[in-house]
Amino acid sequence: YSIADGDELSHLLPGVDLGAYFPPKRIDDPAFGEDAPSQLTALVEPESGFIDDPKLAACNLAFAARQHGAQFRFNQLVVNIDRAGDGPDTRVVGVSLAGGERISAPVVINVGGPHSSLINKMAGVTEGMHISNRPLRQEVFTVSAPAGLRLEDGLPAVADLDLGQYIRPHIGGTWLVGGTEPACDELHWV
Repeated sequence: YSIADGDELSHLLPGVDLGAYFPPKRIDDPAFGEDAPSQLTALVEPESGFIDDPKLAACNLAFAARQHGAQFRFNQLVVNIDRAGDGPDTRVVGVSLAGGERISAPVVINVGGPHSSLINKMAGVTEGMHISNRPLRQEVFTVSAPAGLRLEDGLPAVADLDLGQYIRPHIGGTWLVGGTEPACDELHWV
């Protein structure tokens, strides 16, 4: 990664206002829209990316796993994550299904999406986890991307914590725009 100053950011994001407005404010805040007291810098990490279509990503991973011998049982209710061993030697050894069938497996992969934390809890692996997740309803909208700032032009995903929003280039000359859960926005947990 590198730290980009205002001049570098102007080159990376031509035409974008680089004023530093932190902290993010609601439109009804009296300080909303005040002049920026300083200019942004940014952390630039060119090797990272984003998953544009989580379902397609899961399908691609499933296809690759199948090529290495993985087997799948879709639309089956898992009622238990089976474990063996005690203490630090405990490991997952399979799953039990609602119909009573037990499937032994040397590896069990959690692909529960927004509900994966429930599966982690069922597996007994949440102790010591530093990161967890739960479903959060978010408003995301699509807008036309300005010329030169499209996915096809190489625009990276931009997380603007200063304003509390992100811009993710999308196919077809559009941007997906959403919030970064700033303190001024109410969160809608599902």
